[in-house]
Amino acid sequence: MVKRSLLLITCLLACLLVQAQQTLNIHTTTKGTVSIAFAEKPTITFTSPSVLKVTSDKLTVEFPFDEVERLTFEDLPDAVATLVERDNISSLQIYDLSGRLVHQTAGTNGSASVNLSILKPGVYVVKDGKRTYKVRVQ
Repeated sequence: MVKRSLLLITCLLACLLVQAQQTLNIHTTTKGTVSIAFAEKPTITFTSPSVLKVTSDKLTVEFPFDEVERLTFEDLPDAVATLVERDNISSLQIYDLSGRLVHQTAGTNGSASVNLSILKPGVYVVKDGKRTYKVRVQ
């Protein structure tokens, strides 16, 4: 409960400071990091006690809250919507909601990256062998 409260306060403070910072790093309890670059300012909400939701004009990511250790932001002013997985990732798979594999990329030096502009608008499931979460491309 204390962890959740501290993370919520950190997220709220970070949201106030995020205007120039557009890459969100989700540091997970599995010691991996998911980085999401936004072309515009993202909004962070908690849609339920177990879901962290990050939304921008073109992208929505829902991440299991119990896997979130901390959030950090980086400044990448000309970023396109990119998803980056770190932590010994050998590959990254993206599935549509029918379960069809729509994109797969091999990891390089323990990291895998996907430019989400290659995907049509819709909801996708991302799997990296350690985590599974939902991404909505708009």
